[in-house]
Amino acid sequence: MDSNLPSQLGIWRLGDTLHANEAFSVKLAQPVDASGSPRWDYAIKIGRASQGREGSARSVSLASTTAHPNLVPVLDSDA
Repeated sequence: MDSNLPSQLGIWRLGDTLHANEAFSVKLAQPVDASGSPRWDYAIKIGRASQGREGSARSVSLASTTAHPNLVPVLDSDA
């Protein structure tokens, strides 16, 4: 489902897929400058084109205003 995604997205190196569906894909990530590190401490949610920019912006807005100990914070977005 996400085989056409690049191995790098901006400053992030993309790893294994954690979840994928028709709206988005969530992949493990690490900073590009962490080359050779065995740690994949980040996750990146990549929206599909079918979701549109408005859907992505809404998703980022909701996620960035939500705080919970079991959720990771939004660090970056291009929406």
